[in-house]
Amino acid sequence: MGLLAITPTAFASRVGAKPVFSRYPFSLGVASGDPAPDGAVIWTRLAPEPLEEGGMPMKAVEVGWEVASDERMRQVVAKGNAIAPPDLGHSAHVELQCLEPGREYWYRSRAGDEASQIGRFVTAPAPGATVGRLRFALCGCQHDETGYFKAFRHLAAERPDFVFHTGDYIYEYRAEGAARPGRVRQHNGDEIYTLVDYRNRYALYKSDADLMAAHHAAPFIVTWDDHEVDNNWAGTADQDGTDPQLFLLRRDMAFQAWYENMPVRRAQLPKGPDLQLYRTLRFGSLIDFHSLVTRQYRSDQACGDRSSRAAPRPLIRIGQSSAVRRSSGWTGSSRLVRRPGRCSGSRLRSTSATSTASPASAG
Repeated sequence: MGLLAITPTAFASRVGAKPVFSRYPFSLGVASGDPAPDGAVIWTRLAPEPLEEGGMPMKAVEVGWEVASDERMRQVVAKGNAIAPPDLGHSAHVELQCLEPGREYWYRSRAGDEASQIGRFVTAPAPGATVGRLRFALCGCQHDETGYFKAFRHLAAERPDFVFHTGDYIYEYRAEGAARPGRVRQHNGDEIYTLVDYRNRYALYKSDADLMAAHHAAPFIVTWDDHEVDNNWAGTADQDGTDPQLFLLRRDMAFQAWYENMPVRRAQLPKGPDLQLYRTLRFGSLIDFHSLVTRQYRSDQACGDRSSRAAPRPLIRIGQSSAVRRSSGWTGSSRLVRRPGRCSGSRLRSTSATSTASPASAG
């Protein structure tokens, strides 16, 4: 009933005995993503010591998973085992197949004697099916130091069909909470550069109870912006003029940590500093949803990254998302925003404030 993205045979010789954890291993929760008509991706990462690179031994661990048609997990419709290898931060990605289109499912994982929290996802409608309504949430740019994530708790209560995250899932900056006014929390450590740094920063964000609740409530479709790697990065360039070969080493580690912590498919497994993230998801006859990438394949900003009186900061960055209207239409608004200045003609951002798609209200 399911297809494993990381198959047991790949790491079978390295799987240890039944694990005993020092603390609860599902401290980062569970998540689902990229819903399809016949399934979705379900994810977890074992981390009994989440801010200490997970606190796991350097052995692969078998993780059981099950999917049910009811919230209490009594009517199990699919189950299996995945491998959480140390090579991927003890994360496990499972690509589910053979489920029914356009309906709710619930899932959980097990490792040793421990069971995870229960998550929910909704499969996409059947290809070409007439869809009268689709509810989704849009979010992004979540800086842990500058505010609490209470909006995610509200999002979880609304139980949308899916959530589109436009990027800046983490921020790479050093801890500044104690030094700057208005900061309500503090990052763990200095600016992040290494794989361990990125893993620990994701753990800080993903252990937030409100963000975790949102992941448990609905599948996420995720892309990235700049802060998953470094502020204002573009292609092989960072904002500090670092040698591109050195920056690609950092990008390599950032991409791996991103994959380890996101509910995405094997197709998004990075190959060094490269990762194919752009993709299209279809929801019946209502919309084709295109998740775009606007950092990896571009040239550096035309007007530089630093502001000064002599060289004003250029326009705000290009937006990440686009949902293409089909013949049935969809509600919401989209606009191009310009800011005055020397570079005002060179950079645009497409913004959207929609959370519901409906052919009845197309105009």
